[in-house]
Amino acid sequence: MPKGQTKAQLIAALAAAKQELGSLRRQLGRTAESGVNYEILFRDSQAIMLLINPENGAILDANDSALHYYGYPYSQIIKMRISDLNVLPEEAIAAEMAAAKSDQRTYFRFQHRSKDGTIHPVEVYSGGINLKGKTLLLSTIHDVTQRRSAEHELINDAEKYRLIVENAHDGIEITQLDRFMYTNHRFAEMLGYTVAELQNVQFSKVFNQQALDDLNIRNAQRQQSGNKSGNYVSQLLAKDGRIVDVDVHYEIINYKGEPATFAIIRDISEKLTLEAQLRQAQKLEAMGTMVGGIAHEFNNILQSMFLYVEVLRSQLSEQSELLEDLQHLSDDSERARKLVQQILIFSRKSEVQYKPQKIHASILDALSFLRASSPPNIKIIQSIDTDCSAVLCDQTQIYQIVVNLGNNARQAIGQAQGVIACNMRCVNTILKDSANETECLELTVSDTGPGMDAATQERIFDPFFTTKDIGRGTGLGLSMIYGIVEIMKGQIKVFSKPGEGTTFMILIPTVDQTTTQYLLSEEAAPILESSLGILLVDDEEDIRRASKTVLNNAGHYVVPAADGAEALALFLGSPEAYDLIIIDQAMPKLAGDDLALAIRQHDREIPIILSSGNLDTAEQRDYRQKGVDYFLQKPWTPKQLIAAVAKVLQKRRKSD
Repeated sequence: MPKGQTKAQLIAALAAAKQELGSLRRQLGRTAESGVNYEILFRDSQAIMLLINPENGAILDANDSALHYYGYPYSQIIKMRISDLNVLPEEAIAAEMAAAKSDQRTYFRFQHRSKDGTIHPVEVYSGGINLKGKTLLLSTIHDVTQRRSAEHELINDAEKYRLIVENAHDGIEITQLDRFMYTNHRFAEMLGYTVAELQNVQFSKVFNQQALDDLNIRNAQRQQSGNKSGNYVSQLLAKDGRIVDVDVHYEIINYKGEPATFAIIRDISEKLTLEAQLRQAQKLEAMGTMVGGIAHEFNNILQSMFLYVEVLRSQLSEQSELLEDLQHLSDDSERARKLVQQILIFSRKSEVQYKPQKIHASILDALSFLRASSPPNIKIIQSIDTDCSAVLCDQTQIYQIVVNLGNNARQAIGQAQGVIACNMRCVNTILKDSANETECLELTVSDTGPGMDAATQERIFDPFFTTKDIGRGTGLGLSMIYGIVEIMKGQIKVFSKPGEGTTFMILIPTVDQTTTQYLLSEEAAPILESSLGILLVDDEEDIRRASKTVLNNAGHYVVPAADGAEALALFLGSPEAYDLIIIDQAMPKLAGDDLALAIRQHDREIPIILSSGNLDTAEQRDYRQKGVDYFLQKPWTPKQLIAAVAKVLQKRRKSD
């Protein structure tokens, strides 16, 4: 098809050519009957023309255009048959000539061969003509090489665009008068329909009411502004009732003579989910940093309480009535320490001993406890794969996770009949910080309770957030679980809808059971009989005073320092006076780890104990590289302090 020529123009051209052939045949017939020379009508015509004997296919005459086209001289071409030009078998050519002679057909598509062997696609208009009493065939030949090439190009382009549209990652649709006029497979797949099904679905039915109202408002605004294209984010309603978040780019087009909407739709559900997860992770990280700082301040207060309780206890007789009061104070301090420990777990600043181990036994123990403590209206079912690989964990924390999730599920069900299901299996999946699949242990705890809305799920892991009545929970349970799972390099997910219950899924990467644990367990503390010179460094005066008293009572000589700079000056002034240094980490002027590093530049042997409320595994490794020998997690008791002093000194002596 010549460039710029439409299908309608081609049809008109073919009709004109057919009319021209009929007119030429009539004129040639009249010239033959009247004896007038037909050179002007035949030989000088610009059209390629042949005069053929239909009985044997002999070429009786050819005009100059034909001679030029086929490349033969006149003297040669009039000795040829049409079968010398037409590539069809002779039987087929004879049948076509018979049809043309009787005017059964006048239009043909052939392939003709030139003298140089080139094959040309041609369209032939042929019909009978009476010349001197004989019926001959007058054939007008049109070369359609260029047109056929253009037609093939259009067909190839159409196929190319069809493949692009049908295989597009985005949905593509054309809508008109609330009907889908066209949809590609991706759009149908996005909504759970087949393409054929969507042809019978109203466009407005794939929106929920809120999204449809928003769409109507946008359409009204677009009509007022005169805009023909735009973008918007909306929600579509899938066949199974799922909500599909989409980004839509649309354009108003003319389709079959009427206005229509052409739209490209991208499913952004996963993108929005990932963005929400990122926001949640960033929020929890920020909150972890904040509550970690708060916990540090609480630890300092609790540290003083633990120390002074023991100092007072040591000054009272065994018959003193105050001992019972001190015990109450000590018990309350211990409860406060456990609460701070939960906060530190959430902020991932707690010291824990992780080692590779299978956890099915701890899970089964936790489920047995939940069954024993659950009311008869709640049924607990389980499916625990005891062949699952080991994970790097603390068994007590695993038990705590299952019990906590079970208690939450039990309280969600309340007085109604309900089921709690706990399942564990090994799966291969991609964790949030990895690009590759890894083997994980999948632990799920589900309940048939009332479920949660999206707003509640957004805050479910926030510290101190709770949906329970006052006095029924601190709001730290799920945040603590979140922190534990993060420390184990795992991932926790929640799936819930109002009225459909809740499922918590925990994924923990598996490890080889021979893997070295994060923190090596310490030996039991020996008894130390000798008196030591100890440099005690802490910026909290109450902690310095009480610690000094405890160490003095144990027979040690203690020099206190209020900050790192003062401690370094004391040590450099008289290094031989000290057998041990106890350092608090968070101090003004010079932090504890930096003080340890500075001391190691002058003395590589003196034992150093670092005390802190924020001690995670990575920090401990860093501190060890700076010369720290042992760690005390605040708040520690006087007994733990004395044991730490004895333990670190014994290790030093063994290494000498």
